[in-house]
Amino acid sequence: MRIRVDFVTNSSSTSYVVAFKSQPSVDRTTIEKYPFLANYYGLLEHVLITEERWHSTTEGCIISSKDELDSYIIDHYGCGEEKTTVEEVVAQWESLRDRYDNYVEHIKEGYRILFKCIDNIDEETAEILNSLAEGNNDFVILEKN
Repeated sequence: MRIRVDFVTNSSSTSYVVAFKSQPSVDRTTIEKYPFLANYYGLLEHVLITEERWHSTTEGCIISSKDELDSYIIDHYGCGEEKTTVEEVVAQWESLRDRYDNYVEHIKEGYRILFKCIDNIDEETAEILNSLAEGNNDFVILEKN
């Protein structure tokens, strides 16, 4: 029996992997002049991680470090084997090597990585992600399946 542990998609959802920069430091004068900035990044993160009302829109998983990424990769691709290393997992999944290296490179450049599935009925959340990525180097869709 074959078990698939890669991103699983069907006609009801789209899987996203997004790299986005953390909230920049904003000085008090700027916040006073543009008060919406005080809550903007908190609202953005809420949209990214929230599980929506549609059953196939999952809670987003945000990865901030290589150690967190390694744990995520082992948990999702390691086939439940104990004492598996990320190197062993990546070696088993040929399609994962370049993607993993790309995630690590983005983390080194100060990005956080979001893994999220969005129900195809949930057009609003998909539109938010696509709009944020349009012409924005601080919010990049790495994969969309």
